Amino acid sequence: MKDNKAQPQVEEAPPAIAVDALVARKPIVPRVLAFFVAGFAVFFSFFHLYTGFLGMMNIYANLTLTVTGLMIITFLYYPTKRKSWNTPLNKWFGADILLILLAIGCEVYIFREFTELVTYRTSMANTTDVIMSWIYIVLCVEATRRALGWPIFGIVVFFLILNLTAQWWPGVLYGPNISPKVSAEVNVLQDNGIFSVPTKVTSQYLILFMIFVALLTESGAGQKLINIALSVAGRFTGGAAKVAVIASSLLGTVEGAATANVATTGSFTIPLMKSTGYSPRMAGAIEAVSSSGAQLMPPIMGASAFVMASFLGVPYSKVILAAVIPAIIYYTCAFMTVHFTGKAAGLSGLPKEQIPPVGKSLRDGWTIIIPMAVLVYFIVKGYAISSCAVYGIIAVIVCTLIDPSTRWTPTKLLRAMEQGAKNSIVVGVCCAAAGLVIGAFYVSGLGDTLANQIVLGSHGNMLIALLICAIVSLILGMAMPTVAVYVTVLLIGIPALIKLGVPQFSAHFFCFYFGLLSAITPPVALAAFIGAGISGDKPMNTALTASRIALPLYIIAFFLPYNDAMTWFGGGTGTVIGSQLAITFVLGVLGAVTVAAGGCGYFLGKTRQWERAMLMVGGLAMIAPFTIARVGGLILLGLTVFSQKKFPVAEVAEKVPGFQRDKDK
Repeated sequence: MKDNKAQPQVEEAPPAIAVDALVARKPIVPRVLAFFVAGFAVFFSFFHLYTGFLGMMNIYANLTLTVTGLMIITFLYYPTKRKSWNTPLNKWFGADILLILLAIGCEVYIFREFTELVTYRTSMANTTDVIMSWIYIVLCVEATRRALGWPIFGIVVFFLILNLTAQWWPGVLYGPNISPKVSAEVNVLQDNGIFSVPTKVTSQYLILFMIFVALLTESGAGQKLINIALSVAGRFTGGAAKVAVIASSLLGTVEGAATANVATTGSFTIPLMKSTGYSPRMAGAIEAVSSSGAQLMPPIMGASAFVMASFLGVPYSKVILAAVIPAIIYYTCAFMTVHFTGKAAGLSGLPKEQIPPVGKSLRDGWTIIIPMAVLVYFIVKGYAISSCAVYGIIAVIVCTLIDPSTRWTPTKLLRAMEQGAKNSIVVGVCCAAAGLVIGAFYVSGLGDTLANQIVLGSHGNMLIALLICAIVSLILGMAMPTVAVYVTVLLIGIPALIKLGVPQFSAHFFCFYFGLLSAITPPVALAAFIGAGISGDKPMNTALTASRIALPLYIIAFFLPYNDAMTWFGGGTGTVIGSQLAITFVLGVLGAVTVAAGGCGYFLGKTRQWERAMLMVGGLAMIAPFTIARVGGLILLGLTVFSQKKFPVAEVAEKVPGFQRDKDK
């Protein structure tokens, strides 16, 4: 007899992409709202494609259009008192419309007064200029609050207020008050505030790379890269975790953000690791550590690397080269940590039926490999970064048109354009907010004051100054994206390090490196928290495990300022000799393997406590830039190998922490 009871209806979730809502046969979201959201986002992307292909208009006009566009799509995608743009409208929707109209009004005013503003009034603003500039600043700060949250909002507001009230602040914060007129001129009418280097980078080529990434993603790049990782590492010990490391490094070079990387690859690799014996805590921690190196991985390293190239005044290809050895050491350490913990737990590789053939994965992935190769080729040839991004975009479109499985349709193309604009919100608004901090430091001279305090506080000791800058980077990283951390430390810590003799490239990469590690550093470890959300573990437990796994990486970072060859360039002025590079690379990789073994308590077999100590000390000594330390490290490694071969320890896999031996769990 049939059950005539009505089955509960599962409510369909509204589309996250407005283009999908527009083409849906049964629209859950009002088409008018979807049209405006999709229209602004797609127009924003096509505008930057236009300027990327045909060249920018007047630089100030281009920058204002970029920031205004970012603010508008931020107010649309991060509405007031609603979770997202596709949730039912409320009474606060009028406030969003008002903010959008104010942003448009400011842009209209800029274009109406454009010639006068850029020619005469950058330092002689009239009353209307000041009012419109402060409206623009407030809109930018509100967009920052919505897209990035309260911590960075508070930092930006703090520095704006500090400038206006400096004579009432104590200690190093004391200074002359800056008038609202001067603050408006610096932050909006000149290129020292909102429209400084970070926003220039965003407007000129970073958004083009966001579109490039969106096109790759829409063509199925994520799954293809994961398949390549499965083919390469799936069959080996701890194969699922090795897939997580490789996939995170491959996808990370496209994503360029730890949190996005965890969310993308982790949704596949974390359940896979759990199914092969890894505990939820270990699975989430491994993915978080692997994804945190995303912005260190060439050829697309995220906003911070582009901003770094602009501040250093060097081609982006030099920044890529400077990242190669640290990135290889980072991922070698992560990969071998997975290997040794897997060996200690007695884990095997993935079943053969879950591993796609290498040849098939490479054949399927040619639509990703060729665009990436095109991008790298033009970067190496020294083309302008915007041109490299344009050529990469052309390559993606052509390759996906040729492949029937990825061929473009109008809907897919528009969806990619919208996704590119949406992906630009966080990094673009972050760069604009960083510009407000730069403006505050520029007009007050606070950056030099704080840099001098670091020099004085360290008593001229480089190691103490490095510790101070590392702590500042980690603390700021708890509240801000990497690019904002980097720009803030750029104004405070990096000048102090350079004064103490740290080479330029090394100083920049040291602070950048710790900004990355902040994603897995408690108490606020965003990458680890996202990994815990996917794995089902408690966020803080996953963060603590991730920071334990990455402990060697924190230590390795301190060798960057002492070894020019680690970042390829001696002080940023010339290339170090080939023998130095070769020695640094070989010993760096060997040291990373050795440190990982010491951290895991497993090398050729289970290690004793004194063997673990020798591996840790020896591995770090090999990465160190001192000849005597390197020789000592090799000797300690040799002694450990002899001990492991001659006096092996009986292994008890069940006692290895972080793994669930019960396959039914």
